[in-house]
Amino acid sequence: MTRMRFNAVEAARKPFDEVNVMHMVVEREMYDGTPAGGYEGRTDDKPRWSIFWDCDNGHLIEATKLPDAFHGTAVNVTVQGLTVERYAPQIQDGAIAAGKGWTVRDCVVRWNYALGISGRGDGCQIIDNYVHDNGQMGMGGGAHSPGIAFGMVVQGNEIANNGYWSNIDVLWEGGGCKFANTDGLVLSGNYAHDNKGTGLWTDINNIRTLYENNVLVRNTINGISHEISYDAIIRNNTFWGNGAGDTRGWLWGADLNIQNSCNCDIYGNRIEMTGGGNGAYVGMMVAVFASSATSNCAPGNDEPATRSSLAMIPR
Repeated sequence: MTRMRFNAVEAARKPFDEVNVMHMVVEREMYDGTPAGGYEGRTDDKPRWSIFWDCDNGHLIEATKLPDAFHGTAVNVTVQGLTVERYAPQIQDGAIAAGKGWTVRDCVVRWNYALGISGRGDGCQIIDNYVHDNGQMGMGGGAHSPGIAFGMVVQGNEIANNGYWSNIDVLWEGGGCKFANTDGLVLSGNYAHDNKGTGLWTDINNIRTLYENNVLVRNTINGISHEISYDAIIRNNTFWGNGAGDTRGWLWGADLNIQNSCNCDIYGNRIEMTGGGNGAYVGMMVAVFASSATSNCAPGNDEPATRSSLAMIPR
């Protein structure tokens, strides 16, 4: 198969009937405005933004290698009211790469290869955004080890349909969001739905995390997962139909997953399992099917979490 590559300027100089592209090598593809998934090759001389036209079937294909719209070492920056799309951040980075004291508010962030928004640094706030159809994950961050990010807030966001097209294993990191190495992270009032992966996920060294008043719907792995962390409060959240895409069996695919994490208070949650996987998994080898539980996994403590009033509708 013959391969050729050209940019928008070159293509615009020719009539479309002279442009016959059967296959092309691109960095990040968009097909008729929809992510086409991954990349097949790369060269250093690609333009930062190219538009390709396939005359055989009349579809528009776009490609970019620009990694992000915003990043930097400045503190207390506000990014507000923007649509940010079609960037190619590396895995685990966002098209908006927010730092210490940054606020990202009221933005639409979509169609970016890895994350829509990454937040790294004390006091970073991600509030009231619509983050959807990003390749790896909607948002994430925290701090790189051995650092800790203090006082981050993720509030009032709609996080939808992320994780489907960048070909990254969502069991490693993908879906709605994932944070690591935080102290006092608040995830409140978010609507995370239809993500390939986990809706809201804290994994590795998160302490004093608060999950409250979130709605988690039809995420393929978990609604909420708190993993290798401790001292969390998970309260007044609503779960429905999460875990249907987890094929590992056993107790995986739970709406609520507490894995290898200590001192977690879980209460006031509603878990409806219709169309989903398991209800709740708490501890290391312990499963509970209740909306209120306390997990204390101090060394040597492998006892079941306490079971109290049920607010779960079984399948």
